[in-house]
Amino acid sequence: MNFLNNYFWDTSFPLFKLEGPDCKNFLNSQTTFDVSRLKEGALFRTCWLSPIGRFKALLEGKVVGECIKFIVLLGDIKEVIDGLNKVIFPLDRVNIIACDQVRRLQIISMNESWKETDTQWLSNKDKTPKGYDRIKSANKAILQEWKFKQGLPDRMNNIIQKCNPFEIGLSDFVNLEKGCYLGQETLSKVKNLGSLKYNLRFFEYEGELNSGEKLTLSCEYDESNSNSNVGKVCSSIISCYNKTIGLALIRKRFSSFDNLQLGEGRGIIKIKVPIGFKGI
Repeated sequence: MNFLNNYFWDTSFPLFKLEGPDCKNFLNSQTTFDVSRLKEGALFRTCWLSPIGRFKALLEGKVVGECIKFIVLLGDIKEVIDGLNKVIFPLDRVNIIACDQVRRLQIISMNESWKETDTQWLSNKDKTPKGYDRIKSANKAILQEWKFKQGLPDRMNNIIQKCNPFEIGLSDFVNLEKGCYLGQETLSKVKNLGSLKYNLRFFEYEGELNSGEKLTLSCEYDESNSNSNVGKVCSSIISCYNKTIGLALIRKRFSSFDNLQLGEGRGIIKIKVPIGFKGI
């Protein structure tokens, strides 16, 4: 498993710029992280939510002078930009400008959360920085496996979009005390009432499990829950060990298990808390 430590993530993303004297206050009122006190060059990540607190996108950005530059790390770019533009009013003194692409590099590690490993933004003219020149750029298969083990969805789908940030392990990007923003009220209720329904988990399985497939448990757990739906597969691939691996949403009461016996004689699914998962 440690072979994944010898690579880095190398991808180009469309870059956007929020400019204007109120850009920090604007983004602060639209997303979950407290960006109002960020210093020059500080990298941050923040969630963009629906009015009922469901996850719609993950943004990564940094303060550059009087502006904020950002990329959509996970989510529909057009939906994000259109959504932000719709809530900009003349009094906000903010504009969103599309820039050139930015080359994003990040060290792959199986010992640290993806949220903590070194991340660099480069222009097309910049050379690969020191430290990266001694390791390899990960191919698609390696990158996807690393993302699964970290708990970072490789793409948005209908399953992830029905979750709140707490369920998919992004609570460290959520500030509930910085002032109002879209979805904050719902997230506050979820945290205060402890009403989390699911947790994102990495899984391994000897058979075949496809994205969107429901997971049903054997009746050995509880007769009243015989063949009940314990969760759903978010995404999956066949690993180099010829096993199905991926991410699944598992009901909270079962998410602390290491192994779950599936119904209909389908065998055992092994689940694990992803390396980068941060719950509440």
